[in-house]
Amino acid sequence: MSLAYEVNSLSFSYHGAMKSTPVLHDINLNITQGEFVAIVGASGSGKSTLLHLLGAMLTLESGNIKINSESLAHADSRKLAQIRAKHIGFVFQQFHLLPKLSVLDNILLPMNYPINIQHDCKALKQKAHDIAKEVGIAHRLDHYPKELSGGEQQRVAIARALMRDADIILADEPTGNLDSHNTQNIMALLTKLNQCGKTIILVTHDKEIAEFAPRTIEIKDGKVLADIKKDNQANSSEKNDLATNQANRQKPSSSSSYTHALTRIFALALRTLMIKKGQTLLTALGVIIGVASIIVMMTLGQYAKDKILASYDKLGAKTVLFYAYKNWMQSASDHSNSAFEQLSVKDDLIPIKRIFPQITMLSPSISSYANSVIFNSNKVHQNQISIQGVNEYFLPIVNTYLAQGRNFSALDIQNADNVCIIGNDINRELFPTQSAIGNVIKIGDYGGSYTCFVIGVLKKKSSSSSDAWNNINTQVLLPFTYLQKVNWSFLAQFYFSVNDVNAVIPVSDALKNYFTSKYGNSGTFMVSPDIDLLHNIQTFLNIFTLMLAVISIVSLVVAGIGITNMMLASISENLYEIGLLKAIGAGDRTIFWSYLIEAILLCLSAGIIGFIFGVGSYELILYIASKFVQEIQFIWFISPFAVLLAFISVVSLGILSGLLPARKAAALDVVKCLNH
Repeated sequence: MSLAYEVNSLSFSYHGAMKSTPVLHDINLNITQGEFVAIVGASGSGKSTLLHLLGAMLTLESGNIKINSESLAHADSRKLAQIRAKHIGFVFQQFHLLPKLSVLDNILLPMNYPINIQHDCKALKQKAHDIAKEVGIAHRLDHYPKELSGGEQQRVAIARALMRDADIILADEPTGNLDSHNTQNIMALLTKLNQCGKTIILVTHDKEIAEFAPRTIEIKDGKVLADIKKDNQANSSEKNDLATNQANRQKPSSSSSYTHALTRIFALALRTLMIKKGQTLLTALGVIIGVASIIVMMTLGQYAKDKILASYDKLGAKTVLFYAYKNWMQSASDHSNSAFEQLSVKDDLIPIKRIFPQITMLSPSISSYANSVIFNSNKVHQNQISIQGVNEYFLPIVNTYLAQGRNFSALDIQNADNVCIIGNDINRELFPTQSAIGNVIKIGDYGGSYTCFVIGVLKKKSSSSSDAWNNINTQVLLPFTYLQKVNWSFLAQFYFSVNDVNAVIPVSDALKNYFTSKYGNSGTFMVSPDIDLLHNIQTFLNIFTLMLAVISIVSLVVAGIGITNMMLASISENLYEIGLLKAIGAGDRTIFWSYLIEAILLCLSAGIIGFIFGVGSYELILYIASKFVQEIQFIWFISPFAVLLAFISVVSLGILSGLLPARKAAALDVVKCLNH
C-alpha cells in the first residue's frame, strides 16, 4: 500500500525570547494508508508537537514530512492550509465546537474552506445528516454544543472531521475529557472509521486507549523509543457496513470561483455579526451617531447656506456689475495685444455670451451726469437723479418691475429711439397729478439737453441707499444707443446675471481673466463690491460647513477606535475559534479578509441606520422650525455632499478600523490558538 506519511530526519525546537527548547530529535517513520497508529508518551515527550507537525499546523525546521507524497518542506502558510483542507480531519481533546452554531452548522463548518470552493448546499446538508447518523448524533442536529454531553460533543467533532472526506484523521487525546463509557464508544467509532480505510493517528498518554490501535509508537525525550505492531482482527460485518455507507455516499458537486469566495466571506462576516447582536449593536452605536451627525450637520448647514444665498438672490445676488476702464497709469514698458479704450458691444459683449454659457442676460450700462430733468414747471435736480443707458434686459437683470407702461424693445435699442423709463420718485416729482406715459421730459446734462418720451414707470423698490446712483427709484433709463448718440458717453460697464448664485464668483473671476488676457495692462477690470461681500459670505459658509463635517468625522474616528478595540478583544476571546478555522483549512488570507469585511459590514450597516436616523432627525427639526418661523419652509432636502461624505467615511472607517485586527488574526499561530 502507498504511504500516508513519510517522515525523514525530523527535528523541531520551540524558540523563546531568550533561548530555544529542542522538542523532537531526528524522527524517522512511515505510516501506511489505512493504518491505525497510537502515539504515546509522557507529558512533555513531544508527542503533541509531532502530531501538530503531521497535521501541517507547524512549519518544518529540519527534515521533511510527506503527506500522500506531498512534501511540506518549504511550504508557506497558504500551502499548509491547502494540505490541511485536502487531506486531514482533526479531532481535539477540547472538542473545539463553536458554541453559537448548531450541531449541524458545526459539522458543516469545514465546507466553508477553502473559501473559493462552491458546493451544492442541499447535497452538503444531506451528507451532514448521513454522517451524523453514522456517528450516532443525527437526533441532535438542531441542538447547540452546550446542550450535549461530552461524548456527544466528541461525536460532533468526529462528524466534522469526516465532512470533507479526508483520508487522514488526527486525534489529539480524543477521550481525555470523557468518562469510561463515552471513551469506549468514541474509540469504537474511530476503530470503525479505520476499518473503512481511514488513516487514524491517535495521540494519548493512556496505554489502555493505545491498545485499540494495531500499531503503537512510543515517544520519549523527543525520540522514537519504540514502534510496535500487533495483529488485529477487525469485525468484518462492521467494516463492510461502514465501508458501504462511505462508498455509497455521493460527494456534493463543487466548483471554484473567486466571486463565490467574496460572496461567501461577506455571508460569513454577516453571520458573525448577527450571532453577537448585542455586542455588534453597542459597537455600531458610535458609527450610527457619527453618520447621523454628518447627515444632520452637513444637511442643515447646506440648507442654511442655500437659504442665505437665496435671500441674497432676491436682493440681486445673481446680478453683477462689471467695470472696465482704461488704465491711465500704464507704463511705457507695458505691452498688450490691443489697447483698451472702452467696451465694444460687437467685439466684447456679444462674444462673452457665447464664451460663458452661465451668463443668462447681459446689458450695457452708460452713466450720465445729469443736471436736471424737467417736465413743464416741475424739475428734479442733479443730486436727486441719475441717468443710465441700458438695453431691454436691464430690468429683469436687476429684478425690477414696471408699475406702468412697457419695457424697452429690441427695436428701441437698435434704432436708438428717444424713449425712457423713469423711477417711482422721479414720477412722483414730475407727474404728481397725471400719468407720465406718453409725455416728453427734458434732460439737461454737461453736454447740452435732449428729450425723450416716457414709455414706462418703475415700481417702488425699497432701497437703503441715499445715493441716487444706487437707488433705482431716482433713475431715468434710456436706450444705451440713444444716450451714446446724444452725449458721446463711454461704455465702461455692463450688468449681467447668471443661472446660479454659486456661479457668480467663478464667472466674475473668469471674466476678469478674459479681459486681462485680451487687453493686458491697458485696462482695469473689476466687479462691484457686492461680489466681494458675497465671496466672503460663501467662504464663511463653506468653512462653517467644513467645521461641522470635521466635528462629525471626529466622532466617527472615536467610533472607529471603539470598533478596533472590540475586534481586538473579540480576537483575544475567540483564539481557539481562529485556531479551529485555520486547522480545518482557512488560510491566513481568508482570516484577514473575514475580519476586514466584518468591520466594513459593521460600519456600512451602522451607516445605513445612521443615514435613516439622520434624515429623520433633520426633517423633524425642519418641520418643527417651520411651525414657529414663518421664513422656514418644510421641504424634503438631502445634501448629496453629506451622503457622499458619510459613505466615504464609513467605508474608510471600516477599512482602517478592521485593518489592525485583521492583520493580527491572520498572523496568529494555529497551535497557540488551539492551546489557548
